[in-house]
Amino acid sequence: MDDFNGVVWSYRQGIRSRGDDGKPRKSFQTLSNFHDLIPAKCLVLKNSTFKRNAAQNYHMMPNVLKIIGSDKNYLIRMDVAANPSTPADTLELLAYDSNNYVRSSVAGNPNTPSKVIKALATDPNYSIRYRVAGNSSTPIEVLNLLANDSNESVRMAIASNQNTSPELLKLLANNINKTVRQYIAENTSTWLPDTSTWKYWNSVESKKR
Repeated sequence: MDDFNGVVWSYRQGIRSRGDDGKPRKSFQTLSNFHDLIPAKCLVLKNSTFKRNAAQNYHMMPNVLKIIGSDKNYLIRMDVAANPSTPADTLELLAYDSNNYVRSSVAGNPNTPSKVIKALATDPNYSIRYRVAGNSSTPIEVLNLLANDSNESVRMAIASNQNTSPELLKLLANNINKTVRQYIAENTSTWLPDTSTWKYWNSVESKKR
């Protein structure tokens, strides 16, 4: 039994198989040398658990992620959308998926292209805009746009995003929502020594007490 089939067998039995040295084999999901295990095999497996493990593997070959990214099971597409190793063109396709969870995973992926992030910033579902607002790779201009979002949770995500500009944090300091102001106080960008953002926030907060 080769290593690949040994791993598959272990999942079918519901246990971890052991090698000749008596030590447990690595799980299918965390194998880093998957390139040597003929990844095409996972595509013919009908068990969705195997596909999900492949979709969650950060070492998975991009062409494999591209193929299983069109799987009919939305959970598999969601995992592919969240995987930072997923090709940009696949993420762009998944950004228009009919399932909210899939689009949300794309919105939170740090490697999602900027043009895709900009498109998702106008998604009618607030939970997706929330993921965009909290993404460390979201462009400043998109964060500025979302600062006026009608949903408070979106503004909270911007207030806690470490890449939010001090100028935008200063603007959000006037927000009536106490939680938004709390996130601003905890954001390290607020404490930059070359800005007056923290002093400004502190003066605004004092007036609201």
